[in-house]
Amino acid sequence: MPGAPVTNWIALAALAFVVVLMAASDDTRLGLYVWAVWCTILTIGYQATNWRAPQRARARR
Repeated sequence: MPGAPVTNWIALAALAFVVVLMAASDDTRLGLYVWAVWCTILTIGYQATNWRAPQRARARR
């Protein structure tokens, strides 16, 4: 990717800025909380399926 090391950090900074803006406004704070819960659920689901993947690979052999 063009500008890869720098543009990765710029994208993360932009996302952090959006989170700060969402936290600053009363109207969007609920959306921020829902987003945090949703990301937590997705992370737990990913870890649960990723944890079972090696067990299924051994069972196929």
